[in-house]
Amino acid sequence: MAMTNIERVQRALGLLGPALNAFISTTLSAELNGKPWVELLRARDAGKGAPPDKVYNADDVQNGLRMLTDNIPNAVRRGWYPFDDVLSRAQKSWAEELKDVRNRAQHFEPFTNDEAHRALDTAELFLKAIGAPGEADQVRKMRIDLRRVASEREDTRAARVMGTADVGAENLPPWREVISPHPDVASDNFNAAEFAADLHTVAEGNDAGEYSDPVQFFERTYLTEGLRDLVHRNVARLSGDMNASPVVNLQTNFGGGKTHSMLALWHLASGLKSANYPDEVAALAAPLDGLPAGVRRVALVGNQMEPATEDTRDGRPHIRTMWGELAWQLGGQDAYDIVAASDRMSVNPGAALRELFEVYSPAVILIDEWVAYARQLISQSGLPAGDFDTQFTFAQTLTEAAKATKGIQVVISIPASYDNRSDGDDVSDEEVGGENGREALARLKSIVGRTADHWLPANPQESFEIVRRRIFAAPDGETLAKVSSIAKTLVEYYRKHRTEFPSQTTEPAYVDRIKQCYPIHPELFDRLYEDWSTLDRFQRTRGVLRLMNQIVGNLWRSDDAAPLIMPGLVPLEADSVVTEILSYLDVGGWRPILTSDVAGEASVPRNIDKDHDLFGKRRVARRLAKTIFMGATPTLHTAHKGVDKQRIFLGTAMPGDVPGNFHSALDHLANSSTYLYTDAGRYWYDTQANTTRAARDHAENLPKADVWAEVERRLDIVRRDSRDTSFVGVHVCPPASGDVPDEPATRLVIVPMEFTHSARST
Repeated sequence: MAMTNIERVQRALGLLGPALNAFISTTLSAELNGKPWVELLRARDAGKGAPPDKVYNADDVQNGLRMLTDNIPNAVRRGWYPFDDVLSRAQKSWAEELKDVRNRAQHFEPFTNDEAHRALDTAELFLKAIGAPGEADQVRKMRIDLRRVASEREDTRAARVMGTADVGAENLPPWREVISPHPDVASDNFNAAEFAADLHTVAEGNDAGEYSDPVQFFERTYLTEGLRDLVHRNVARLSGDMNASPVVNLQTNFGGGKTHSMLALWHLASGLKSANYPDEVAALAAPLDGLPAGVRRVALVGNQMEPATEDTRDGRPHIRTMWGELAWQLGGQDAYDIVAASDRMSVNPGAALRELFEVYSPAVILIDEWVAYARQLISQSGLPAGDFDTQFTFAQTLTEAAKATKGIQVVISIPASYDNRSDGDDVSDEEVGGENGREALARLKSIVGRTADHWLPANPQESFEIVRRRIFAAPDGETLAKVSSIAKTLVEYYRKHRTEFPSQTTEPAYVDRIKQCYPIHPELFDRLYEDWSTLDRFQRTRGVLRLMNQIVGNLWRSDDAAPLIMPGLVPLEADSVVTEILSYLDVGGWRPILTSDVAGEASVPRNIDKDHDLFGKRRVARRLAKTIFMGATPTLHTAHKGVDKQRIFLGTAMPGDVPGNFHSALDHLANSSTYLYTDAGRYWYDTQANTTRAARDHAENLPKADVWAEVERRLDIVRRDSRDTSFVGVHVCPPASGDVPDEPATRLVIVPMEFTHSARST
């Protein structure tokens, strides 16, 4: 029997409880001297009258979350809150959110698909933050299963029936007749659509998707200038060039491609001959074919390693440290024996590391999430992994040994956004994790920076190609010719109506932009990369890939007729698309707003289209509403919120539309919508009702008798103040006909409100 949403949430909370217990125990161990941390809860509650014999279960998720959210340590000893050192502000907010989730689950309140997905997503993120990768992976699988079940229940034809999928352009073919998405995107395969590169999963052989197969990986990987340079340096170093980079620092923003780049190097060292790769990769990898012993490879992923435990997986000899694991992956027991003494004592291996490299080169050593590992060592003593200072002594030894040894390259990922960190920079906080994380990051950057060369992340133009390559099949020459013609036709259309669109759309360079982004409109890419990517959960290119996977898949299955995929055509009628979008928004309550004001079956824009033939044939109001939502929603908490008319028109219009009609349609939307705001030419939807709705609600709640009395009062004021002599008398709402004199003179009688009159009545 399939799990219900509340069962999924309860199971996730069941995994979180013991993980929180381990995390809290480790964090407080130095202060508690062996005393259970639940005694802090007992002391706090006793002060509030709780019975002394109350039982506290350390694995109970409620108790664990209370420790974080109720500031229990501070209540016991003022100023003591050690969780600030190990959790960022964003991560602590997840505990608050999960506390509410737990309370709802405890009372068996139902969870919608959106609410359950959000709860599981937050639980997964929080489990990763507290060092429980195994439990996080179990929750991830439940989250993916929920999305699959929800999608299967969804009518994939809904977008065509009540949406905008049948709106096409004059003299331009539908994008779906020009280019096709990859089969997993077209068929809604969620496992392949997570787009979360996981070095640990691939290295362990547990990934059956595109990331695990070297050929498929490179077929869908766009070689940016930075990745091409990284591969070139990697191949040169492994081939014996001592002038090539011995250490590379992959430093970029969260979700910016660090792990994907590491996977590229992992696959290049797989032993597969270069002829199997796409041509552009084969040319770079060819020198590795001549290495007689092949290339050894090591993958160390910090958030998958547990500093407090010894590793005995797959015959490992109770490995304690990062250098012990490095040696084991290089050459098994024989390699481990070289550093065994330092591993058993949890001390820096020193010269033994250089000896290890000399024996087992050439090798590429990939270290991801090192900050997540090292931050757990601060203020901890006696851990198998060693102490904090030893970790960075090892980092220095590692980089120096790599520099001195032929055929060794070490590639390390370090968060980049910390350099310009402000108090509101929760994106870097999420990756770094509290004060301990910042200290670990600063130390690691200082050491690695002495020997490391830097890597160039993808620029915005390359990011477009990354997304296109991952979602769509490669275009052939005939397709490229069609795309060029489509781009020129669109720009001619923008020039014809140049006052309605941003000025850059009429320039020749915009033809190239359309060609680069096709079949996705540049405006949709811009909004995703410039606005949506500022949201904490979006994670830049990864977020764009996940969302575009949903959008493209739904449009493909609904036979979308448009020439490009535009903001105004995003299928907000599809549950899977809405669920993905809402997962990035911290504020709840958006789904009913989408239903009533943007894309529902009885929504305001749908009714406007139905009531006005000028708009209805082209679904103008519906498309405008979607463009506003997609363009403005991520800007709500910025100083310049909303989207202007020219951007709205750009995200909506296509040949066959008359942009001049859009002004009237926008006015209808502004006057009729409950949650649409406009100010200084900018438009946005908000979760608070606007004054139009407030006035309408107030009017509907007024008693009719009070309304009529007020109308009579105002009419009587007008009568008294009037100097008009056209009538002998003016009678405002007389209660009976006898109140009007029956004489041959012209009088104006205003009938009381309760009496109605129609032209056909007598």
